[in-house]
Amino acid sequence: MGSLLIYINSAAQDNSSVEIAVMADKPDRTYQTGETPHFTIEIKCRNTIDRINYELGQEKQIPAKKGEIRMVHNSAAFDGISLDEPGFITLRLWFNLEGKVYEKKLNTAFSPEKIKPVTPLPDDFFIFWESLKAESDTVPLDAHTELWREKSTDKLNVYLADFRNYRNRSRMYGVLCIPKKEGKYPVLLRLPGSGIHSYTGDTVMANKGVITFEIGIHGIPVNLDNSVYSALSSGALNSYRYADLDNRDRYYFNRVYMGCYRAISFLTSLPEFDGKNVIVYGRSQGGALSIVTAALHPRVNLVVAYFPALCDLHGYLHHRGGGWPHLFSEDTPFTNTPEKIKTAPYFDVVNFAQFVRARGYYCFGYNDFVCPPTSIYSAFNMIKSDKYLNLQMDTGHAVYPELWKISDRWIMENLK
Repeated sequence: MGSLLIYINSAAQDNSSVEIAVMADKPDRTYQTGETPHFTIEIKCRNTIDRINYELGQEKQIPAKKGEIRMVHNSAAFDGISLDEPGFITLRLWFNLEGKVYEKKLNTAFSPEKIKPVTPLPDDFFIFWESLKAESDTVPLDAHTELWREKSTDKLNVYLADFRNYRNRSRMYGVLCIPKKEGKYPVLLRLPGSGIHSYTGDTVMANKGVITFEIGIHGIPVNLDNSVYSALSSGALNSYRYADLDNRDRYYFNRVYMGCYRAISFLTSLPEFDGKNVIVYGRSQGGALSIVTAALHPRVNLVVAYFPALCDLHGYLHHRGGGWPHLFSEDTPFTNTPEKIKTAPYFDVVNFAQFVRARGYYCFGYNDFVCPPTSIYSAFNMIKSDKYLNLQMDTGHAVYPELWKISDRWIMENLK
C-alpha cells in the first residue's frame, strides 16, 4: 500500500471587506459517516445582518435543507446534516447588502478515504487499451523539431515539435525545451488543462535540468495567433469534450489519450534522455491526462496531478457529484443516452487509476466545485502505488505559485 503524506492549509482566502466566515467544530471539516457537523457563522461587516440564506445537501445534488438562519450580532450557530455513506456535503450561504449578493460555499467530508467509484470497470477495459497501444506502436512517430530562436536562451534550446498520432494522419504539437549543456536529462511531459490555447513551454523545470515537452491536445500548432484559438473555442472545438461520446473508437479523448501515450515514446527516443526518469504533470484536464498516461505507458515513474478531471463520470447517475465535464448531470441532458453511458467508463480516470505504477504527487482542495472532491477521491483511493497528497482544505479550482514550487521540489527529490 502506498504511503500518504497530508499537508493541511486552512487559512482564509477571502480578503474582501465583507466576509462570511464559517468554522466547523472539526477544524479539518472531516467527519465519519453518521456524524453531524456543527458550524459557527460570522459575518464580518460594518452593517448589521439579521438573516442569512442557506442551502445544504450532498455535493452537486438538490439541497436537502434550505431556508434562513437568524443572526445575532452577525453570528449564528448552525447544525449540518450527516451522510450514511462516504462523500461530501455542500453548505451555501448568501445575503444581499446594498444591492450586492455576498456568498460563501464550502464542502465538508465524510470518511473521504473510503469513497469508492460508482463508474463500472468494463470487462474488456484492459484489452481495449492494450490493443490501441499495440496498434499505435506500429505507426512511425515521424517527429519534427524546429528551433524556436526567439524563445531559446543561453541555457535552453526551445523547439516547436510535432509527431504523428496513431490514426488518420493527425499530429500532436507542443513546445520542447532541452538544456544546452551536454549531458543526459530526465524528461517531463506537461499536459494541458481544458480549452484551446497557445503554449510557450515549461522553461522553469527545463532550467532545473529537465527536458520538458508541453503539448496541446487538439492536433493544431501551439504558436498560432490567439484569434485562431478564440475562433476554435467558440466554433468547431466549442464542445470537444462531448464529441462522439457514443462510440469508444471515435470519442474525442480516444485520440487524445493515445497522443499522450505517444508523447512519452517521443520523449524517451531523444538522445538526451537519461534512460530512467519519465514524469507526467498537469492540472484539471491535465491532471486527468497525467494519471491516464502514467497508467498507459510503463516508462512513466513520476506523476504530478492537480485536481484531476474526468473522474467517476457516472457519479450523477448515482445521485452524487461526477467529475468535469459533468456528463449525465442536469446541465448536460444530451449525454444521458445508453451509448454514451456505456462509452464513458473506457475514458474514466477511476478505471485507469488502479493501473498506475508510478510514484505520485496529488493536490486538490475540498472547495473545488469544478472537479468535486467526491470524484477526485474516488480515483485517488484506487491508486495503489506510492502517493503523496497535498490537501489544501480551502482551495478551489486553482493552483497558487507556492504549490507549483512544492511539486517541482518533490519531482527533483524523487528523481532516480
